[in-house]
Amino acid sequence: MANPSIIQGLGLKLRNINLGIGYDSSYLILKMQNHKKDYNNYFIEPKQSFEFSGNDISHSVILGISQKIHLYSFSLIWGFSYHSANYYKIKGKIKSYEFFDYNNNQNIFEQKAYARINFPEFYRTGIQMIFNTFKIYFDINYILWNSYFRNIKIYADLPFLTTPFNTKSNQVIIRQNWKNQLVYLFGIEKDLKSIILSFGYNYGKLPTPEEGFHPLLTLTIEHHLTIGLSKKFSLTTFYISYEHGFKNKSEFELSRAKFISDWFLFHAIKESPSYFKYNRTMQLHSLIFGIESKI
Repeated sequence: MANPSIIQGLGLKLRNINLGIGYDSSYLILKMQNHKKDYNNYFIEPKQSFEFSGNDISHSVILGISQKIHLYSFSLIWGFSYHSANYYKIKGKIKSYEFFDYNNNQNIFEQKAYARINFPEFYRTGIQMIFNTFKIYFDINYILWNSYFRNIKIYADLPFLTTPFNTKSNQVIIRQNWKNQLVYLFGIEKDLKSIILSFGYNYGKLPTPEEGFHPLLTLTIEHHLTIGLSKKFSLTTFYISYEHGFKNKSEFELSRAKFISDWFLFHAIKESPSYFKYNRTMQLHSLIFGIESKI
């Protein structure tokens, strides 16, 4: 899964109140594969194997307000912002290996398909303390995963998969049921005239319940560290930063689960369901570029 986006915004200052509006154009690329193969890369259960790939563009709105208050030895800025949800209908294609012959590489059934996935809205509030050339930030994000990230659905015009009940299905529903999440952020910034150095850290407890964790999907990361550098000119500032998400691991074990998230998992536990277990690890490396210009 890849999700690059372009965010553009405008700000308006009314005395000591700042108002902002932003537009987020987001592009989502999703590729999923599920194969049952042995160690020689031969298919064991072609009926349980498929591939899906597709993409879509979504649009969202960002609204913000902030106020600067001058105190005795420093200035204080409080702020609040809202980011609307992103809705994707990912158009693509699906490959089914229902009658695959691995000796001749034949009988791969391919057809048009689409998937629905929604990314949640979130709210953000925080304060900024300014001491001459030094700044300190405290932020809290509230992300409504539970309201939007409930499931991912893949549809095709014709059946492409055999269910555990030996009936054909034209859809895969991967239930998520993530919990809502609070993310805490702390940052510091040092202004060296034409160059700005910044450092940030945030923490958010994993929102994925054990029953909603799926081996084909990504995870969030609990601990993030960011280092940034900015170069100021008369009317323009250029930004570059590096974000590192520390590796975390989530595990699913059938014997401890309260319920199975969807019938799709049954395709992996045909022989010994009481011992079925899998885990996922996630790590993030991200480069961020930005330009700010005064009008």
